[in-house]
Amino acid sequence: MASTTTVSAEGIVTISNNNAFGVNSAAEAVEIIDLPIWPAAPLASGFGRIVHPVLGGYDYEVKPDEWVNIDADVIIPPIWASTRTMTSAANVLWDGNIRDVVVEERWKALGGLAMPIGQLRMLMSIWTMPMDPDEGFVTWYPNYISPLGFQVLPVNLTAGGQGLVFDDVVNYTDANGPDGWATQPVVFTLKLVARL
Repeated sequence: MASTTTVSAEGIVTISNNNAFGVNSAAEAVEIIDLPIWPAAPLASGFGRIVHPVLGGYDYEVKPDEWVNIDADVIIPPIWASTRTMTSAANVLWDGNIRDVVVEERWKALGGLAMPIGQLRMLMSIWTMPMDPDEGFVTWYPNYISPLGFQVLPVNLTAGGQGLVFDDVVNYTDANGPDGWATQPVVFTLKLVARL
């Protein structure tokens, strides 16, 4: 049986085998490996930035109150598959892919105000002007929690649950001009494509 084991400079161990073999009945086996876990330290340096290849860059005026599937780096869940066999099941678990991850940014409307209407209108413009992947991607920098940047596909934007709900507070003006706010909770959904 010809198998090879390689260790990369990053410490990733790869075991490969190019032989085929049949399995008549498989006994369950549990492998336990000790892995050192080092906590990642989030690094905050802003409120968030998003760059559209046509519309340009926008720095958030207000950072999200919550975010899903990202901390110091994107959280990529493992992939689990199970197949029924004659007498039991064959279960497989392997590393996930960044393209399987969907991230949400949530502004909760604490105190009745979620975000300035200018910020919501910019997110609407980015969401409603999708890019052809052959031409480029929207890039997203969640610098309120991570120093990393990502190529993303903006896939949804809601204010107040389903759709976009507005009220007259968006029309508020002060001595300096328009100063309206979105009063409904806002959720911006991004599908990750790649790290920058």
